[in-house]
Amino acid sequence: MLRAENLSSWAKYSFSSAIIVRYMFYSVLMMGLYLGTHNSFVSLGLNMYVTIIAGIFFIADFFGHKYSGFPLPLKAQLLYILMMAFMLLIYSPTLLMGYGAIDHGKIFLYYTFVSYAVGNFLLFFLPRNRFIFIAENSWLIFICAFISSSLVIFLFGNDLLEGYTGWENMGVNRSTIKQPLAVLFVLSLSWFIFERKLWIFLLSCVGLLLSLYGVYISSSQSLLVSVAGILFLAFLMSFKNKIYLIKSLILAISMGIFAIPYLIYSKSWERLTSLIFLKDEYLLGGGYDTSRIDLIQEGLSLFRESPIFGGNIYNTQGLYCHCFPIDVLMAGGVIGAILMVIILYGCLRGAWRIYKNCDGKYYWIILLSLFLFSQGLFHGDYCTLISMQTAILLSADMIFSKDNIR
Repeated sequence: MLRAENLSSWAKYSFSSAIIVRYMFYSVLMMGLYLGTHNSFVSLGLNMYVTIIAGIFFIADFFGHKYSGFPLPLKAQLLYILMMAFMLLIYSPTLLMGYGAIDHGKIFLYYTFVSYAVGNFLLFFLPRNRFIFIAENSWLIFICAFISSSLVIFLFGNDLLEGYTGWENMGVNRSTIKQPLAVLFVLSLSWFIFERKLWIFLLSCVGLLLSLYGVYISSSQSLLVSVAGILFLAFLMSFKNKIYLIKSLILAISMGIFAIPYLIYSKSWERLTSLIFLKDEYLLGGGYDTSRIDLIQEGLSLFRESPIFGGNIYNTQGLYCHCFPIDVLMAGGVIGAILMVIILYGCLRGAWRIYKNCDGKYYWIILLSLFLFSQGLFHGDYCTLISMQTAILLSADMIFSKDNIR
């Protein structure tokens, strides 16, 4: 059994508050959008709060020797962060982009890199005590995801059903508001299968129903693929225990009877089949007539122009590739790709060590990481490797790599 010393009151409340702010971030922006207020300063304040708390924890833990050595994947991760920071310094944007992040100038690129990538990574770069705390208190994230998903459905559900993709000028778009739905689905699914308390089971049922309805109205093919992958992985992990397996079979049969036919009639199924057969006609926001397939092709073309060092943070339209492996090739070249392979290997090893050494209440970490990585194949950029999922899985790899189980 993995054990650690208790967190101090300050550490517990400040870390919890940073988690809540991170997972309520888009909820606050959605409320601002609904009320017609401007979100820029609110977004800045929330991001800076999380980044400052994360930085304080990292510095204190590093000099307090709370980290138990840095395995090779973690060293590759830190080198990758430095490499991408350098690429941002030498990058010269040639196009002002209304849809993404360059329209506010290069300083905004530094801000988004620090707050959305590095700050988020440091928040989840966990020594043993905070790793156990967040793993055993997944209800913190569940509550945030439940509130956020409720806001998505009740405030913007009709717009999503009609296929509306606006709101970018308010800091909220269709891609970001669906993330709370998937987080709620992951935690509800994990609770349903791997937890045994009755009140948790009842909450998981409510969360599953709410999140699946959100998946239906979102018309997102990437969300549909992620849900399918999460279900399959959860089923495989349920073989560890007979009770887990029975519950996963019950859920699979129920979804086969009710949810799957329901989702097939949604727009997401039509869009998914069009992508599979290379007929992706979905246009990105901001007036750019560009499909994901076009972005991937241009990303590969830019990689071939600079295969060793990359250097293309964005393409000629000021867009990222919406597929993080291609984006890493475009931004970091072969060197970045090598670091990516090492980092992903460490993440897989960390996931395996969680599964091998921990009980079911820790498994939501693996499932949520799978969701975020799978979403990165549709929406991700080079910062997908500097994120919550890499931080927490590499932390697990570090924690379980030595004599840290006691």
